[in-house]
Order: sequence, then C-alpha cells, then structure tokens
Amino acid sequence: NFEVDFSHLDDCYAFTQFLAEFNNMNLDGSERDIEINNILREIREILKELAKTEDDKEVKYWLAYYLWYGIGVEKLRKQDQKVAIELLEGLVKEGYLKARISRL
Repeated sequence: NFEVDFSHLDDCYAFTQFLAEFNNMNLDGSERDIEINNILREIREILKELAKTEDDKEVKYWLAYYLWYGIGVEKLRKQDQKVAIELLEGLVKEGYLKARISRL
C-alpha cells in the first residue's frame, strides 16, 4: 500500500516521484501493475480536462508538459515544479487523487 499525507507540499512532491517511477518502469502485466496503469491513465485524463478548462496560457503550457512528458517533476525548472505541485494539490483538494491512491 502506498500511503501519503497530502497536507504537506513535500508529500505532494514525493507523490510525483512515485508516479514518475511507475511511468518509467516496465510493468509486467500483473494485477497490481494493471491497477497502477489504470490510476495513471485516470490522472492523465483529469489533467487533460484541467488543461481544457484552464485559461492561463502559462499554466496550460505546463499542464501539457506535465501530461505528455511524464509526471516526473525533476524534469521541470524550480518555478515550474511549483505549478505542477500546485496542480497536484488542487486535485487532492477536489478529492480526485485520494480515492485512487488508496486503492493501491
């Protein structure tokens, strides 16, 4: 089980690292791997929806970057990491991520 307390920014960062690991690993098709893949797909769908409704062009750009180049914030510059983490925190506050991650 992957447990994380999303009340701290560091935990959101740790969560992005967790996602990045699974994005980069070769999944062997086990039941757990299929579940992880499904969760990543759901998160990407949420990010795509957010990208459609977001008006700020700078935020849209980083949403797209975040979405298509993996959820590994180490690839982003410091100020852009902040955008990515704020996006994750927003998803957490909306209740989108908690239920999905608790399934692991």
